[in-house]
Amino acid sequence: MRIRWENLIPLLVVVLIIVLLVKLRPFFKNLFEAINEPHYYHGPDREVLKILIIGIICFTVLGTAKFLSKK
Repeated sequence: MRIRWENLIPLLVVVLIIVLLVKLRPFFKNLFEAINEPHYYHGPDREVLKILIIGIICFTVLGTAKFLSKK
């Protein structure tokens, strides 16, 4: 019996995402609370965080598009 990796890899990716979301829950909670603060977008230390958030969003969109285009 052969392992069908094309069926197993998406399941492993979903499990990995769920585990990361659970482990990073405090980070996301603090991040989304801080976004609502008026002074969040200003300041020299926030530039890197804004670029990081934009990069994560772009990476997610590209990954989703690539995954959906294979089917």
